[in-house]
Amino acid sequence: AEGDILQWNGVAFEPAQLPSGGGGQPTITFTLTADGTTSYLFEGPGFSAPTPNPDLTLVRGQTYVFDNISGAHPFQIELNGTAYNEGVTNNGTVGTVTFTVPYDAPAELSYVCTAHSSMTGTLAILDVSSGGGGGAKADLLVIPEPAPSDG
Repeated sequence: AEGDILQWNGVAFEPAQLPSGGGGQPTITFTLTADGTTSYLFEGPGFSAPTPNPDLTLVRGQTYVFDNISGAHPFQIELNGTAYNEGVTNNGTVGTVTFTVPYDAPAELSYVCTAHSSMTGTLAILDVSSGGGGGAKADLLVIPEPAPSDG
């Protein structure tokens, strides 16, 4: 339905579940493990199998949780090789990194293991109203329902 947030269940897209307690946008959670020192392996909505170093398309205003259980691979969100901390909790750590994408976030960020530079990928950042015609390529795109306008 219009405004639904969809997630891939391995076979087809289905509506994502809203957080308990009602209201708000769902939080999209990815579990990260590692393939040695060459790649993060992402699991979660949109992935039917562990996927190495995927490029992701994220949406401004949406919250993403990266549950990094890789052991020795600190997960950091970056802009031009420098930690990007706006909207990020626990950036550059092993454990849970939470990213609520700011509405003024740049159009492209990246993620990287601060210990192994080959473990990296691109984070394309879109507005909710983006129609997808911008040519962004991603392994996963999750678009939340637009916020109501004041007018």
